[in-house]
Amino acid sequence: MKPAVNALLILSLAPVVTAVAGALWNGYRPKGAQAAGLMVSMLGACVILLGADGVSQLGGLDLGSVWMLGAILVWVAYSLLLPHRPPELSQDVTLAASACVWVLAMLPLLIFTEIKVLPTTGPVLLAILYIAIFASVVGFRLWSAGLSQIGPEHAGQFLHLMALFAALLAVVLLGETFRTAHAVGAALAICGILLVNHSTNRPNLPRSAT
Repeated sequence: MKPAVNALLILSLAPVVTAVAGALWNGYRPKGAQAAGLMVSMLGACVILLGADGVSQLGGLDLGSVWMLGAILVWVAYSLLLPHRPPELSQDVTLAASACVWVLAMLPLLIFTEIKVLPTTGPVLLAILYIAIFASVVGFRLWSAGLSQIGPEHAGQFLHLMALFAALLAVVLLGETFRTAHAVGAALAICGILLVNHSTNRPNLPRSAT
């Protein structure tokens, strides 16, 4: 299985872990339709990914998969703690402080592992700029704004759309074929997200999240 597809499959567990952790941390209690929507959206993500690569190509639990599982736990903790930030701290300050923590956490890996020097070609530089601006600053800013409105348990379901976006980008950028599995999986993922977020009862967010 392709590493990116394998990572996205593991990432589809994040909304489930968020809902379970939210039940323990915030007392989150999903309604029947919301629980069903969670399963439907995860099924849609898996249909997109497995329909593209095939079930027979599933690999075992390698070191990269373990890192992804660890990343999910960190992400869930970040999402659950973010709405509880002090009200005097803006989202920009919180993002900057989080970035400092990430850098310190990665320093041991940079010190004790081999550092690969990337080529300074145009596509590589554009990729770095995209990661630095859109995938980091803009993405986390929007995620923080979304959490403040609907809470981490509801917002987490939108991670299942990453499988759809990955499939669409593969079609546009890599010339891959848009298959029936993509359409079916996209429909399931979107229906699941709508079910989870259909309730008018929003979670009780702390004042600092608004």
